[in-house]
Amino acid sequence: MIIRPEDLAGMMLDGLDEEAWQEIQKVNKHMTLTGIYEDLLTPAMYHVGELWQENKISVADEHLATATCDFLLSRLERREEKQPSPDAPKALLFGVAEEQHYLGLRMAASIFRARGWSVKYLGPNLPAEQALAFAEKWQPQAVAMSAALSYRLPSLFSYIETFTALKEKPAVLLGGKMARERDVGELFSGEVIRMDGLRTLERWIEGEEEGGTYARSQS
Repeated sequence: MIIRPEDLAGMMLDGLDEEAWQEIQKVNKHMTLTGIYEDLLTPAMYHVGELWQENKISVADEHLATATCDFLLSRLERREEKQPSPDAPKALLFGVAEEQHYLGLRMAASIFRARGWSVKYLGPNLPAEQALAFAEKWQPQAVAMSAALSYRLPSLFSYIETFTALKEKPAVLLGGKMARERDVGELFSGEVIRMDGLRTLERWIEGEEEGGTYARSQS
C-alpha cells in the first residue's frame, strides 16, 4: 500500500528519515522517479507548507521536514544516476535571488540527470550576474530557474531578459509555484517555457512538450 502524502509529511516533521525511506522503498519498484517526486514528496511538502501557514507547526518543524526530504532526495538520486556522455546536452538550474526554496529544483536536476543530461545545479538564491557569468562560461542548452512568490516578479523579468539575450539562445524554463499561476506564466509567453510540474518537464525533455525538440533531436 502506498503511503499517503500527509502521513509521509508526518514522518518528515518528526525527522524519521529512515522510516520515511523504508516507505519510499516499498513503492520504489512500482513508481517512476518522477512519480515519487510528483505524487509523494511534492504533495507531502505542500502539506507541510500549509501547516506552517496555518501556524500549526514552527519554523524549526518546517526546517526539519525539509532536511528529511533532502535526505530522501539524496538517496533517490542514486537510484537512476547516469554518467552523461561527453556530448550530452547541458542543463543549468538555480533559484532566483532571495528565493530559498530548492527541493523542486533538486528534483528537476535529478530528472535531467536520469535522462542523460549534464547538469549543473547551483542551488537557491543566486544573483543574476553570477548565474549569467556561469552560463556564458558553460554554455548550457537549457537554463531552468525557480521562483515561488509573486513579489519576485520584477527580478524574474530581469533574469529572463538576461538569459533570452544570450548568444547561444538556450531554452529558458520557469518552474516553481509561480509557474503554476496561469496569469503570471502568460506574462512571459514566447520568452520562457513554463513548467507547471515535473511531468511537464519530463515531457519537454522527451520532446513531447512545446520547445522540447532539442532533446528529441539529441536522442
